[in-house]
Amino acid sequence: MDVELPDYAIGTEFKYRTMFLPDTSCIDTFYSAYSTAEPSVVYLLNLGNQFSYADWDGSRWGVLANWITNDDTKNAGGDKYGGYELRGGVGVLSFEAGWGLRAVPNGKIYQTTTLPAGDYTFQPVGIEGGSAGVIYSVVANGNELPDFDDIEDNSIASQRVTVAGESLKFHLDKTTAVAIGFVANMPDVGSYFKIKRIDFQKVD
Repeated sequence: MDVELPDYAIGTEFKYRTMFLPDTSCIDTFYSAYSTAEPSVVYLLNLGNQFSYADWDGSRWGVLANWITNDDTKNAGGDKYGGYELRGGVGVLSFEAGWGLRAVPNGKIYQTTTLPAGDYTFQPVGIEGGSAGVIYSVVANGNELPDFDDIEDNSIASQRVTVAGESLKFHLDKTTAVAIGFVANMPDVGSYFKIKRIDFQKVD
């Protein structure tokens, strides 16, 4: 059963109780004592250590489940697949160009969510990368990430991703609808980034 809580403030606790009317002819309704709950809120899905796919070519390339992958990223299997790769038996988040794959000048892989006010970290972990491509972790207002050339001017925060796995840190003053993920420019000279998992935390 789904329950909708209008005006619920994300991350806060609430009280609830049940009501019972034994029979339609009964005069009294019986009430249970109030219970308190603070839901465990999941802001992002499919964060890896085995990324799952929504679509797959049955061999290597696919499209990530729960993530939005733009058409520019999909450069495998007749431009149907991209963003997911089965690599050494492990599903990873992937950008790649070259070796028969066209360039990805404005690749985007991201999720949309609503985050309460606070400080956050978004850190890719287990990165493999080549020197030719450039990828950024980005968080932006609204439901889409900016284009590669507009990252600096149209994001809340951004951080270039390297194999060292730097953390994107950002602050929100109020509850905000955001897009968060990766924007990449991958020339077709043999460039790639593979990410095994993402650590996402609210740190205050």
